[in-house]
Amino acid sequence: MADGLKVAFLESHTSPRLRFGLELCHGEDTFQYVPMPDFQPSEGWYLGIMNDPDVRWKQRLQNLDKAMDHLEAALQLPAPDLFQKAGIVQFFEMSFELAWNTLKDFLEEQGYQELRSPRAALKKGFEIGLIEDGHGWMQALEDRNLTSHTYDEATADQVLELVRNRYHPLLAALRERLHRDA
Repeated sequence: MADGLKVAFLESHTSPRLRFGLELCHGEDTFQYVPMPDFQPSEGWYLGIMNDPDVRWKQRLQNLDKAMDHLEAALQLPAPDLFQKAGIVQFFEMSFELAWNTLKDFLEEQGYQELRSPRAALKKGFEIGLIEDGHGWMQALEDRNLTSHTYDEATADQVLELVRNRYHPLLAALRERLHRDA
């Protein structure tokens, strides 16, 4: 985070209203928060923040972190039962979806265009060296598509082993790379 002032908005758990204020920041530390109870944002202000590519890819990266944390915790289960296997596959699907979308948003923020599909984003990420093992990513895409549309225990077992041994390391490497560029 840059030094200086930023607008902070907090959603209250007890009220549907957002609270606004200014934060004085230095690095990752917030030194002072000044409430602005009378601040009334113009219509569409939040949409403007969400459409800022620099903000959007970083927000997706935070969501990727959460999904990957769940996936990593689930992968620690020594002998998952049927329901746990289904959960691991679901965490893989979520992590993969967030990974390619975060990559796409990052690339768009860097000026790359025409990245409308996972395949296009992954191909560009591989071309410029953000990801390695392009074939592994394409296989992960195919398996994510397979698990999203069909489910049987044999397929889940196969994908589970691939997630453990091949796809999780790919996702983790991209996550690490994006954090270096954040």
